[in-house]
Amino acid sequence: MDAIVIKEPLVMDAVMKGHGRFMAAGLSSSALTALNMAALARLEKTGLPRRKHEMFTYADLTPLAFDTRNFALDTPHTEIDVTPFILAGCERSRIVLVNGVFTPDLSDISAVGSSVAVKRMVDGGGWEKEAGRLFESLEMENDPYAVMNMAFMRDLTQIDIAPGEALAAPLQIIYVSISSDGAFAIFPRISIRAGALSKSEIITTKATLSSGIFSSSVEEITAGEGASLRVSAIQAARGDYAGMTKTKIALAAKSNISHITVSTGGRILRNCVEARLAGTEAVFNSYGLSVLKGSEQAHFYLRVSHEAEDTESFQHFKNIVKDKSRASVDTTVIAQKGAVRAQSRQLVNNMILSGAALAAVKPNLMIFTDDVKCSHGATIGRLNNDQLFYIRARGVPEKEAKRALTMGFAGEIVDKIAVPSAALAARGAVMEKLEE
Repeated sequence: MDAIVIKEPLVMDAVMKGHGRFMAAGLSSSALTALNMAALARLEKTGLPRRKHEMFTYADLTPLAFDTRNFALDTPHTEIDVTPFILAGCERSRIVLVNGVFTPDLSDISAVGSSVAVKRMVDGGGWEKEAGRLFESLEMENDPYAVMNMAFMRDLTQIDIAPGEALAAPLQIIYVSISSDGAFAIFPRISIRAGALSKSEIITTKATLSSGIFSSSVEEITAGEGASLRVSAIQAARGDYAGMTKTKIALAAKSNISHITVSTGGRILRNCVEARLAGTEAVFNSYGLSVLKGSEQAHFYLRVSHEAEDTESFQHFKNIVKDKSRASVDTTVIAQKGAVRAQSRQLVNNMILSGAALAAVKPNLMIFTDDVKCSHGATIGRLNNDQLFYIRARGVPEKEAKRALTMGFAGEIVDKIAVPSAALAARGAVMEKLEE
């Protein structure tokens, strides 16, 4: 059958045909077939989002059109060189997924020894409980693209950090996307479980080796009691990349998670984060930066739920938009009943460098208890002419002065990345984008 080329946003007919190819190619393992079919049925019932969908208010989904024949891509790739994507300090602490599937031959975690264990669901052995949890997660899932992830899910990569361990090296997760015959769709899913009192730094990077990629990924992050975890995501993919990422975060008592995302473009990028501060004194910080040009898009959608006493959260996002690019930040903080003395702040800063660019902000607070401190704020502006004049008066050319001011605006988020090589990579990606 000839490929069907969709010339409008992804429609259910394309998904159903793609799923048929996925199943016919034997890509659904016995451990996941029932989940794949249940997720498809749920997706067919709920439908795919359109412009008026509450979770996609500011997103133009038109760029999600792609050739549906490659839903079932299974081209073997044994000659991949991931060396250019390995960060300094992560040479022997890296986990590589190729087209969404954990690839042991390209991975090496010898530097962290027994502190980290990596398992695949399809390898079997005691996964019945995990399968049940996935079905429960499906029943609660309201993000259509996360449901799609389950429909096309080929495996689950589980990463366990041992209790009480402070990792000897930062752990890098590299998502490799590669095809020999054109555009395709991938559906990675990982679960990171940080044991009680553990301490770790994790960096996720995209290695897009082919054009026209659509990715719908899900990351689940759980911090045990007293655990400290920082996750830095560098989304410096090819310009025609389209990525939907769902991150589900759960924090136990006295745990601390920082989540940083630096995005430098793509057809459309959307980061959906759901965080539950379920234990007392849990702390969650989320930071995001988008640097866009042309018709690129980047959207952040956050839901942070304070569910215990003395919890804290802080969200800080910055967007730099130029040409006809668009960015949005939609955040909601919920102080549930009983979450007394919860503290939360939301802040969004936007820099608009052209009249046609769009930066939208939608902060929300939902308070169901007393004795809390919650606030939100947003700014929208252009380059500061007084600052520009001050720098140029000291002999700095206009182009360099503008770049310095813009980089200074972005640097506040980039500097949250604690691993030097990762911060350097993120800063380099931002600088390269600003040079364009």
